[in-house]
Amino acid sequence: MKLEITEILSFYELPQIVVARNVFGTQFLLLLESDETELGIQYLSVPISNEKLNLFKGKKIDLLSIYTDPEVAQYYLMYTKGDNEFLIQEIGLEHITEDMLPLEGFYCEYNENPVENLVNKSIISGRISSSLAIVDAHNSHQIDCNTLATIILNYQDLVKSSHASLYGTKNTEEARLDIIATQAASFDVEFQSMLPLDLFGSSKISETFGVVDKLLGISDDEQLYKEVEEQHYKVLGSLKKFVSVLAENKYSLRHSWVMSTVERSAVEKSFDTNHVCELFEKLKQIDETESDDISFEGVLVSADAKNGKWGLLQDDGKIVRGRSDDVNLLNGIQIKGIKYIFKCHTRTIKDLVKSKEIKIYTLYEIG
Repeated sequence: MKLEITEILSFYELPQIVVARNVFGTQFLLLLESDETELGIQYLSVPISNEKLNLFKGKKIDLLSIYTDPEVAQYYLMYTKGDNEFLIQEIGLEHITEDMLPLEGFYCEYNENPVENLVNKSIISGRISSSLAIVDAHNSHQIDCNTLATIILNYQDLVKSSHASLYGTKNTEEARLDIIATQAASFDVEFQSMLPLDLFGSSKISETFGVVDKLLGISDDEQLYKEVEEQHYKVLGSLKKFVSVLAENKYSLRHSWVMSTVERSAVEKSFDTNHVCELFEKLKQIDETESDDISFEGVLVSADAKNGKWGLLQDDGKIVRGRSDDVNLLNGIQIKGIKYIFKCHTRTIKDLVKSKEIKIYTLYEIG
């Protein structure tokens, strides 16, 4: 059964005390029993209400009393190997030995830290987690359903296009996110990447979230044009859509994401309402148009098969740069050896106020 990990109350190498919900909304408190069973990490769990959980967090009751005097006399052994999937076995009270229970007088040292909680959730799931905190002027704990849906879809689109800038469009689906939790704290939405963690407790999606932060942090025209040229052409449209909803509703934003579970490091960036609105005004000045295809002839001076970026030196000594959505086009071609003809689609990015233009070339055929 899949459980949603909502909080980790104690962590030492592994989550020791965990709060989770099943698909029916039943909340459980999980206490670590063993990390070395054939079925995975073993927890002893019991259903718990929010009221009793808050008493535990507030040091009004100890951990032992939750198990010896439960609200519902049901006990479970829960096993997990990660990804929030649990094997659940009901266990009778007569089979719970004294050494399975916590010591008397253990009180919760609760210190709510959303970023630390993201790291803990990433450790349990084996996937990188991120969070959007959407904040209005009144720090409301509710949000319009359609507005939230639009923000989530636009955020996913921005993450995918940013991932394409780094790793090419063929890897776009690597950037797909699942929603794992929502919280009325401002209004927070937590996401989980589909990519598994590597040996360093990170994944490619961490670098992608770094690009998202860089885009959201754009503060001047020079930086904006630099990012327009460097990133995938779809990034500009994705960024504009995402920021537009925030600006129209006067929201500020806090973006948090896990960098490494091994180092227990995470990044949190905040973008206030003034910055969001100023960024949207800059983006509104930018117009995108498609024009006729164009061909360039020259020798290749750079090519990156990871993200499709290339540079072609023409006979007049000028270097034209672009990218390819199909990185396989760059496989097997020689740098500084042979003349090629690059056939490209052209997109023109124009500043409607300053009449400045940038042309972006997307390679679709090599002759």
